Amino acid sequence: MAFDESLEKFTCHLQERDRSEMTVRGYHYDLRQFARWFEKTNGRSPALETITPIAVKEYRAYMQNVKGHKPATINRRLRSLRAFYRWAIEAGDIVADPTAGIREVKQQRLRPRALDRTETCRMIQALQERLQWALNTKGALSGQAVRATRNLTMVVLLLHTGLRVSQLVDLKLSDIELSERKGGLAIRDKGNKQRQVPLNGDARKALQQWLKVRPNAESEALFIGRGGAPLKVRGVQKVVSDLGKRAQVKRLHPYTLRHTFATRYLEANPGDLVGLSTILGHDSLETLRIYTVPNHTKLASKVERLATSDE
Repeated sequence: MAFDESLEKFTCHLQERDRSEMTVRGYHYDLRQFARWFEKTNGRSPALETITPIAVKEYRAYMQNVKGHKPATINRRLRSLRAFYRWAIEAGDIVADPTAGIREVKQQRLRPRALDRTETCRMIQALQERLQWALNTKGALSGQAVRATRNLTMVVLLLHTGLRVSQLVDLKLSDIELSERKGGLAIRDKGNKQRQVPLNGDARKALQQWLKVRPNAESEALFIGRGGAPLKVRGVQKVVSDLGKRAQVKRLHPYTLRHTFATRYLEANPGDLVGLSTILGHDSLETLRIYTVPNHTKLASKVERLATSDE
């Protein structure tokens, strides 16, 4: 069976299982990259049943030694290929899995980048300054003021809840439970599992400010753009990226805010991986072990305290 034909069937399978649009696109992209490499290397289009373990190993070596991809990228693409072939076996299209026994590239697990206190303050300050400018020059209900309020609220929520950006844009007005002293968000995870994420005082205040100025729209989406259409993931990514430039915070992405939340949570609640996993929606505590890796800068500071010289 032609690789492209099988890929289309696999894509339909993922959609039928209610996988997110981003997940489906990710699998499709990874598998197309493999197909392009195979065609370029072998001078012919790949077929599902003709891919061998040697081809998979060669592809791994190509990504590692020729392209210089990071281990995370290589392993993600190998996992996509493995998932594709496992599905093909279950569908009865093939009997042998060429990815079986293929090892992933070893990688050193580094602590995800989190914002320090100064960077966080600069970021929030930049958002508040933009809002204050819009209020003073354009008026409270101007388009600029409304967008500035929305952007401030989105960033505060990401920073104080640890939501993924896809979960943020999926929020509906009915998902919010809000009062003066407590609040929460109903979050839908993979498989339509629903959980509650608590809102602290900063998050509640920001949400209340946004709900006061949010334009009426047919959409029930919490965060909307021009014309009342639901805001997309790329829209949030652009807001955060532009904010990083204004606040002079390098490599600022929505997932940086998620990592910052996780880091701050464990600083305030040492060792509470169970609580953090509940908030972040992880099924396994092992995923969160990365946040227990010591910060190099803090380690250096602790070692420096042992010095006896006056220098």
